[in-house]
Amino acid sequence: IGTAATCSKSTALQWMCSLDYRLYRRTQVQELLTNDFEARLKFAEKALQSLDLPQLLWTDKAYFNVSPEVKSLKGSVWSTEPVTVRVEKSLHPEKLLGWCGFTAEFKVKPFFFERTISGDAYRKMLMEHLIPLLKKKRCLNRVIFQQDGASPHIERSVKELLTKTFTDERIVSRHFTFTWPARSPDLNPVDFYFWVISKIQCIRSQSAP
Repeated sequence: IGTAATCSKSTALQWMCSLDYRLYRRTQVQELLTNDFEARLKFAEKALQSLDLPQLLWTDKAYFNVSPEVKSLKGSVWSTEPVTVRVEKSLHPEKLLGWCGFTAEFKVKPFFFERTISGDAYRKMLMEHLIPLLKKKRCLNRVIFQQDGASPHIERSVKELLTKTFTDERIVSRHFTFTWPARSPDLNPVDFYFWVISKIQCIRSQSAP
């Protein structure tokens, strides 16, 4: 009976590379459809040519889980008797839906919705949270407002408010002249950067002694 050969991790990696194997890590990304590639490219080219990017107010939403939850159990327990651990996990953990935005010059204080967002709730947030802040900063007449194509964003009352506040020329969104391309979180810095950093900081603050 033969014995299993052992080698160091670095030797194993060199051997696999010599056989043209490469190490790939799993990464979650947004699935793109066939027509998305051209639409996203056209949007980027048009934005670079015709938008005053420092005045572009990027906006987005994200969920924060506020229920304490055990993700995994690691390690071992020494005991003279069998040990049973029961972990209770809610099927519908409590969450908060946060919204925020920023330009190259300033950031908008995050706003948290009490319930699942609706067109009325989104419109109320714009009227009572965002628009007063832009007026206070005296930039309401020059800011370019961006939002994704979520259904509450394009309800009739919301569209009317946005058009009245920013005019169609200063809105980047689905159902407007300057259309935001679908399935494009990587084009929005709030989505691919701000929320990621915010959630990491929240996790660190919760785990700190």
